[in-house]
Amino acid sequence: MLIHPAVDDPAAVAAAIDRTGAILHGHFALRRELHIDTAVRFRAIGRDVDALTLIASQLAALASWSWPGARVLSPESAGFFLGAAIARLHGLAHAVVETDVRRLPIASLAAGEIAPGDRVVLVNDVGATGAGLEPMLELIAQRGAQPIGVLLFAVVGADAFTAWCDRRGLPGHYLTIARWGELEPGAATCAGCAAALPLVPVTEFS
Repeated sequence: MLIHPAVDDPAAVAAAIDRTGAILHGHFALRRELHIDTAVRFRAIGRDVDALTLIASQLAALASWSWPGARVLSPESAGFFLGAAIARLHGLAHAVVETDVRRLPIASLAAGEIAPGDRVVLVNDVGATGAGLEPMLELIAQRGAQPIGVLLFAVVGADAFTAWCDRRGLPGHYLTIARWGELEPGAATCAGCAAALPLVPVTEFS
């Protein structure tokens, strides 16, 4: 996992992540047709107050928008911890979207409020193509609010996330880049399959 070069104290961030045990090694399904050997369990960071506060402050410092009067929106999955920490850091209201059975966001509020004219920052733990953020944008549009930016703890492929932000006209920032080993299923190419290790969906850690 690579720390964003603009982070003020990358060594402290790396130490905090390591201390929480958030990085898991094993046999995971990123998608049905793609296995990986590393996963991020952000809930482990969420349970460590000091690590979470450090990570939230370092990530929020990368933001290119003004914070006063903004509202934070995150899913009720593991991204909730990061959204709540950033909201506390800036003294902002925090709204939470519901998730489906796969722990992916849907366009429905679980807590808090989004009102017409609100300036909203989307916060989540991990993202790749931006698809998981689309329901959050849909909710913001339904409520007549305005998205002003996106913050993620980790991206899987910075280019894809940046391209999505560009298409949406949104500034997006991330703290780390997850370089997960992508493995084709099958004993010949996937060590986990070859060893008959249990295959765990990465959504289990959302």
